[in-house]
Amino acid sequence: MKFTLSSDGTGTFNVSENSGSLAQSQTFGRDFGGVGLVCWIFAVWAYTCLQAFGGKLSASTNYTTEISESMTPEILAIEKEVDQLKADGKIAEAIDKMKEALALDDNFARGHLTLSVLYGKVDEHLKSVEHAEKVVELEPNDRFNYSALSETYRRAFEGTRDAAFIQKAEDAMARANTGG
Repeated sequence: MKFTLSSDGTGTFNVSENSGSLAQSQTFGRDFGGVGLVCWIFAVWAYTCLQAFGGKLSASTNYTTEISESMTPEILAIEKEVDQLKADGKIAEAIDKMKEALALDDNFARGHLTLSVLYGKVDEHLKSVEHAEKVVELEPNDRFNYSALSETYRRAFEGTRDAAFIQKAEDAMARANTGG
């Protein structure tokens, strides 16, 4: 399945899914209300990413990602629990729960992205970087993942003052701007 997230810069964005002969599209605001399950899954992923970038997409932006069709209902249920734990401010529990999902499927890129964000929230920058790098390894052609990696490196620099993260952040952003 291939999903595309696009925004006109107004806070409303469109998620479209195309898998073979089936194509569907859903436009929604920040509440994600009324979205079908497939679009909702992508919306959760997109929302997690958006939080890392201040909740906004720039004007006329498009991001595309592939989502594995092998995601099990168990992984999706865990992901939903993680979202609730995050909303409740239980970050350490959310980290442990997401590790359960990755134990089921270590190629679950959205799980690694989520762990990267969560580890960043608790100032475990090296773990955050590790998971952001894994996302890029799993989805090397996704420009958004390089933007997320760049932001992760930037935050790692702020937290550790390790100057190596500055060049890594610039390199990742360059990859984001050139298509991965």
